[in-house]
Amino acid sequence: MGLEGKRAQSETRLEPITLAPGRQLSVLHRYVEGDSDAALSAALDDLVKQGAKAIVAAAAFSIENPELEIKILALAAAKDLPATATHEISQLYGLKMRTRTAALNAAILPKMLETAIQTERAVRSLGVSSPLVVMRSDGGAMDTAEIGDDDWQI
Repeated sequence: MGLEGKRAQSETRLEPITLAPGRQLSVLHRYVEGDSDAALSAALDDLVKQGAKAIVAAAAFSIENPELEIKILALAAAKDLPATATHEISQLYGLKMRTRTAALNAAILPKMLETAIQTERAVRSLGVSSPLVVMRSDGGAMDTAEIGDDDWQI
């Protein structure tokens, strides 16, 4: 592993994030050198075995070239793992801050998807056929079809 790899490994390893007094988000970490599907898939499997409920794809310079993060997202989707990538969350330079922000986003993904599914079911059971729109954290809105895969939709 070269100097750049060591720096990326260090910047993607996060200490527990304090959410509120007495509440912390623990973040598991796996650094994979290279981009082989087998190595990335094995890292995802290992994270799940360790208790991960969602995945953050974090790669150096992903705001300029997100290919590796996109590949990790696809591998996670194939395993039905909620996942987010740092280039989706922020276009700012600074891998550590992008990783930290993406980790917070990933922490809410499973609950957010579950809530969206239950809301969609409830709305449809009432006979409402209009699109269901969800407010985004940036103040924008999106149709539920834009949330993750189309597989979860009712």
